[in-house]
Amino acid sequence: FPVTIRQWLSVDISADGQVILAADYAARLWLSTDGGVVWSEARPAGNNNYNWQTVAVSSDGNVLLAGISTGRLWLSTNKGVSWSEARPAGATDLAWSCCCADDDGSVLLAGVTNGRLYISKNKGSSWSETRPVGNVNKFWSFVSCNLDGSIIIAGINPYRLYLTTDGAAHWAETG
Repeated sequence: FPVTIRQWLSVDISADGQVILAADYAARLWLSTDGGVVWSEARPAGNNNYNWQTVAVSSDGNVLLAGISTGRLWLSTNKGVSWSEARPAGATDLAWSCCCADDDGSVLLAGVTNGRLYISKNKGSSWSETRPVGNVNKFWSFVSCNLDGSIIIAGINPYRLYLTTDGAAHWAETG
């Protein structure tokens, strides 16, 4: 990185520690594919600064997901070599607040502040809304999934955790 003060908001790492994706709010995404020795800017949305809020890296390091707090969701399926816009909610700017990826990036989940949760079960090719709390918007703060994406936990701010053990088919409040 160039030496400067950064406002890190999110970071994720592959299971082997080689692929690291970090979000610098109001600036850039930074990517390392050698365990943090060398870093480069990832520019999924062009050569512009954005309010990067959330990132996810699949355990195998091939699939990367990054969300802008007032913008779009971006997806790479080749360790950040190329990126495409993911459109879980259509061509709409949303406040992406959290995301996660399973072992190989087959299952991806992304949440919106004062919005919904969206899931993909095919590496981001298609998305659907998942509704842990019914047909209402919530302040989704975090999501996390296990290696095969069958167990997912999602939290809203304030107060609630929701758990699914069947890949988001059914949710239950927990904790």
